[in-house]
Amino acid sequence: MLPRSHIALPVTLSLIALTTAASAVDQAGEAARAGAPTSPGSAMTLQEGTTLASVATVTYGHPKFATFLARLNGIPDPDHLASGTLLKTPPLADGLKDAGLAPPYQEAVRSLAKAWSDFHTASPAYWKAREASGIVSGKFAIPADLSATFSSAADAVEAAVKILSHPAPGHQAPQKTIGQLNQCISPLRMLATGAVDGYGYDHDMVGQRFALAFTGLLVWAQERHQ
Repeated sequence: MLPRSHIALPVTLSLIALTTAASAVDQAGEAARAGAPTSPGSAMTLQEGTTLASVATVTYGHPKFATFLARLNGIPDPDHLASGTLLKTPPLADGLKDAGLAPPYQEAVRSLAKAWSDFHTASPAYWKAREASGIVSGKFAIPADLSATFSSAADAVEAAVKILSHPAPGHQAPQKTIGQLNQCISPLRMLATGAVDGYGYDHDMVGQRFALAFTGLLVWAQERHQ
């Protein structure tokens, strides 16, 4: 179960290494409660004790974006990072564009990045309302603005899936990414209704799916949409 305390995520890159899946979920939960990820810059220098998961959490909002960072930076072994390494940390849509994402998909990807950012930005207020309701399983009265944000994010994901499912001539559809995005839609719509799964993984799974989808898009762009 995710921790229930509301603790601000430290804006530092010297974070404790994530060693288990449970700690990754905990860190994702804390990031969700802290709000939007730090606005990514173009690059940063790794400090001693830094992990890609900790950088991903601070920069993109979820530890699962570590795979995105590894692929973007050509890191073959994410578990062995040298202090002083220069790491590219661009905004998601910009990173994909620079990696070779073709123009027909760029608007859809920017919409996806905005959907993820909006969802993450709304997360502190969501958790505050969810915890204040005392509901452990079932439904709570989610504020209308949060419901609208989550519903809009689901709409953006659906729209992106339609575009990605009909690639330009000579391109193959990114089926793995489409699969991850499709698995975002239902949880987003359920969260928009105030539904609670009782474990806290309902919210975190959205973050995981977004992270895996963006990683898939990066691979797709780098491999020239094949």
